[in-house]
Amino acid sequence: MQPKDLATVRVSNLSPSLGVSRLHSFLDRQNVNATSNISLCSHGSAKDSSLVATVTFQSQSSAKKALNLNGRLLAGRNVSIERGFMGLAVLAAPEDPMLDIIAVHGLNGHAYGTWAHHEDGQSGFEAMWLPDFLPGNVKNARILVYGYNSALLGSNTSVSSVKDFAHDLLQRIIDDRADQVRYALFFGINTCDLG
Repeated sequence: MQPKDLATVRVSNLSPSLGVSRLHSFLDRQNVNATSNISLCSHGSAKDSSLVATVTFQSQSSAKKALNLNGRLLAGRNVSIERGFMGLAVLAAPEDPMLDIIAVHGLNGHAYGTWAHHEDGQSGFEAMWLPDFLPGNVKNARILVYGYNSALLGSNTSVSSVKDFAHDLLQRIIDDRADQVRYALFFGINTCDLG
């Protein structure tokens, strides 16, 4: 699934004092209809005191409309809204995690869309099994995805190698964790969608 097909966006650079209800109100004031599926968690880095949210909308067109809010001021910060999910994206985070589970998509995949299921004809239905089902079974784990430009065809074809992506992923993990120590579990999908 390509990012243009998603009804879900990542909202970052949010104030640590922001709550889900305040983010929901901000979106409502902008006439963007969000579903009740808003996940809000800390970015994870001790150096960066910000929150990141994953917001699923009632439709893909609402998600596209939300992208126009990128850079708007909310609780004293210019928020970033995108659906590319490039780099590390925290989808779920318990209070004191002991494990990071990091999902890495395959070639021509998408950090969020690879793991999501959208039911055609059902407005606002988008299930993403990593944050929707995994935290209930692995209670002390942060759930993350790693996105990179994995395009194989067209004008957005990546010029980076798999080794470059691996180095980028490792550096992002080092930066994200700062001085925190915990186990990491990686898993990926080895498919190539040329469609």
